[in-house]
Amino acid sequence: MYVIIEGVHGIGKTTLCKELTKKKEFEYIPEIRDTILPPPVLGPKSQEKLKSQIWFLRQLILKNQKINSKSGIIISDRGPTSILVYSRVLLDDYDFELMKTLIENINLKEPELEIILWAPEEVIMKRIDGRSRESKNKWGEDDLRYLKLVNSESRNFYEGFKDIKPIYLVDASGTVEKTCRQIENIIKEKFKI
Repeated sequence: MYVIIEGVHGIGKTTLCKELTKKKEFEYIPEIRDTILPPPVLGPKSQEKLKSQIWFLRQLILKNQKINSKSGIIISDRGPTSILVYSRVLLDDYDFELMKTLIENINLKEPELEIILWAPEEVIMKRIDGRSRESKNKWGEDDLRYLKLVNSESRNFYEGFKDIKPIYLVDASGTVEKTCRQIENIIKEKFKI
C-alpha cells in the first residue's frame, strides 16, 4: 500500500513521515539525495523554472524505482501532485501543460491514498522561519506570496479531485502528534487496519 503526503514546503511533510515510521506498520521512502545532478535554483527565484520542475520529475522517477521494490505500507513525501501544484504556480500555461502531459504519460506507481496537508500561511511561515536551511532564502521558501500561491493551489487540487480519487485534506496547523493521529486514522480506516 502506497501513501503520499503532499503539501506546501515547510508544512511538515518530512517530519510527519519520520514520526509515522516510528510505528512498525509504516516504511518511509524519503526524497532522493541526488549525487549526480544537484538541484538547479528552485522556486520563484529560478531563472529556469521548467528545468527545475523537470529536475523534480527526475527525482520522482528515481524514488518510484525504490517504491516499486517495497511492500507493506509505504509512506512518501511529495509525489506527482507536488510537481503539478508547483508547476501551476511557477510555469506559464504552455510549460505547465508540457509537465502535466509528461506526468500523465510516464509509468509512476499510483498511490492508494493521497493526503494533502494544509495550514494557515502564518503557521507555515513560522515553521519555515524555524528551519536552519540555507535554501529558504536561496530558493524563496520564505517568500509569503509564493507560499500563499502554493498553499492555495494545493487546496484547489484537493477540491478538484476529492470526489474522484482517494485524497484527503488534513489540517496540519496543530502539533506533530495531533496531525500524525489524524493521518494514522485515515490510513487505518482506508486500509482496514
